[in-house]
Amino acid sequence: MTSLSGARPTPVPAGPAVPDLDTLRARIGVRLDALCGTGEPLHEAMRYALVAPGKRVRPLLVLLIAGEGRQALDAACAVEMVHAASLMLDDLPCMDDARLRRGRATAHLRHGEASTILGAVALIARAFEVIARLDIDADSRAELSAALSNAIGAEGMAAGQDRDVAGQASTLEEVETVNRLKTAVLFTAAARMGGILSALDTDARAHVEAFATEFGMAFQIADDALDLAPDPARTGKDVGADAGKPTILATGGAVAARELRGRHLDAADRALAQAGIDPAALSSFLRPFRDALT
Repeated sequence: MTSLSGARPTPVPAGPAVPDLDTLRARIGVRLDALCGTGEPLHEAMRYALVAPGKRVRPLLVLLIAGEGRQALDAACAVEMVHAASLMLDDLPCMDDARLRRGRATAHLRHGEASTILGAVALIARAFEVIARLDIDADSRAELSAALSNAIGAEGMAAGQDRDVAGQASTLEEVETVNRLKTAVLFTAAARMGGILSALDTDARAHVEAFATEFGMAFQIADDALDLAPDPARTGKDVGADAGKPTILATGGAVAARELRGRHLDAADRALAQAGIDPAALSSFLRPFRDALT
């Protein structure tokens, strides 16, 4: 690994060159199930949202940067717990009022609004408990906690969802800000956590985080396009839910959305090339999503 200054820092141990993403998803699913807890109705609401079928994009980012060790796996699961909690809250009637998520009834329709809210809070608390119990040095645990808490708070996902519900973004720049806060910020946090766990140097970490941010922005634009799909069975969630809401598609039109999505993907590629790490794992991760998004 060579930094932008030309110096050669200590190489970061590389994971498999081209990991099997389905195998990694399966490992994440098994570990999430083990971490979720059992025995109480609240656990069932948590489990319903957490172990539902999903792409596991955010935890995969952690593993592809940090490697596949147990500490990285648990950190990746903490990220997915936060993501699942955010979906539980986003789908509530007072938010997006969704009825379908990952091909199933949303959590509040299955378990009620109270259990869904409490389950989401419990998942977030569990995520930070998992990080606190990682068998790594205390400074790294603190950095991981800060990365995740910053992503979900008033400067991150909570702010993004608040702006999205308000629906006041009227320009492409304002919609991009909402997308960065409500979606891309957790991709960035996942990459940051992977960089912390693998002890990437400052330059490499910045470029890996930029890669994740740009990919997250493209991902949100593509996700908005799915809202126009004619069949919810294909998307696994409600369609037409974004009607009247400010999205890149609604604000700039299909051509502008496609061009902007492409620019974000190209920027993700450039950032990955600049990261100075073996790009095979992340390139293999990005390829199928890039094919799907373009």
